[in-house]
Amino acid sequence: MKIVAISDTHGKHKGLKIPKCDILIHAGDFSNVGKHDEVERFLKWLVKQPAEHIIFCAGNHDLSFDYEPDFKEEMLRKYVWGTTPSNTKIHYLEDSSIICKGIHFYGMPWCPKFGNWAFYLERGSKELKDKCNAIPLDTEVLITHGPPHGILDLTYSQDYAGCQA
Repeated sequence: MKIVAISDTHGKHKGLKIPKCDILIHAGDFSNVGKHDEVERFLKWLVKQPAEHIIFCAGNHDLSFDYEPDFKEEMLRKYVWGTTPSNTKIHYLEDSSIICKGIHFYGMPWCPKFGNWAFYLERGSKELKDKCNAIPLDTEVLITHGPPHGILDLTYSQDYAGCQA
């Protein structure tokens, strides 16, 4: 089985050449700041990728998916849940899971607050711990936008951006 994983394309997805694969994962930041046209361009590109299944979650730059639930629902209805051929292969995960090709995937966009972006919860908060504790124990592939605390999460300012929970 071939799985391709990408993230942080920030609207520059058209420059990528995605190889044919069984599962394509995009772990967030598909847009710069979540502008409607950025999101729609990304989703139009995503549905054309040569993967049997495509799984994605949002990231901290995908502001409209956090702050504009009506827009997010419209985009998901049009490109994921809708009546287009894409609806059988694209899966958006936000505190949810799916089994693709026998593998249990779980996706969540939440990160400890670091700056002023989307899908942030206060570091050490009960809400953030609850989000992490809700991850099913039988999850085989966890898709998050943020890293765990202390693992490749050191920022330019020498702060840790990762999640301790």
